[in-house]
Amino acid sequence: MPSLHEVLSTLLEEKRELWFPGLAPLLVANFWETTPVSGNAAAYTTQGWLGGGPDDPEVKIAQLPLGRFVSSIESLFITTRRSFSDLSFGTNELAEWLPQLRRAAKTLSMVNGLADSVGCLARSIHVLRAPTDHDVSHSTPALPFSIFVSVPEAGEKDAILRLAESLVHEAMHLQLTLINQAEPLLIDGHRQGYSPWKQELRPIEGLLHGLYVFAVIHQVLRLFAQTDPRSHGYCGKRRIQIESEVASLPPAPEGLSTVGRALWRRSTVSVLSA
Repeated sequence: MPSLHEVLSTLLEEKRELWFPGLAPLLVANFWETTPVSGNAAAYTTQGWLGGGPDDPEVKIAQLPLGRFVSSIESLFITTRRSFSDLSFGTNELAEWLPQLRRAAKTLSMVNGLADSVGCLARSIHVLRAPTDHDVSHSTPALPFSIFVSVPEAGEKDAILRLAESLVHEAMHLQLTLINQAEPLLIDGHRQGYSPWKQELRPIEGLLHGLYVFAVIHQVLRLFAQTDPRSHGYCGKRRIQIESEVASLPPAPEGLSTVGRALWRRSTVSVLSA
């Protein structure tokens, strides 16, 4: 059986889907094998990872099938929410947003291996509140299998496509963090470069994350548009925006490892050769 290093090397050499179907389970298994904590993906919750105990009340308030996996819609204790002061959490009214999440999951399932990848990585999903026609999402390496997304109301323009994009966006941040754990992406984390997303100098690790995530989204939106002609407007506009942003990035900057440079090149070529 090939090692994770060999699998990654092969995937980076091939011209295929950048979310690397089939890679997420290997990364998750590697995480639990190499991380000095007890636990497993099936039992993971954000609250538990942050210190929840066996006597804590139930935090899983709903389930969301994503490909071959089932993610949990999770609530956090009030005391835990206070540590996320920059996030505005949604209510627990399932009827308001669970149908939207299910429709977004169905949209992801139309693309080869995408729902599987998102479901394998995003074990806990938290609902955020955002202004109408705006999207907010969040993830952090400190929570290896948790994502936070706002859920547009049913009447908002392109609501399901926007939500599907948010799910992919945050899951791919988690995937890249797991790749970095298995195969370091940097040799010098002090290097910086201009970020078209933040419009300021940022560490190259953040630039690589942004490039990779948006390159995946760029591919996914093309496939969404092919599957559903009604999505052409949204997908075309977002793809053009991503192409413009990626075009402003430099060639693979100093400070990336061999794997990091390969991923930078693959992501750049994928977007700019469209």
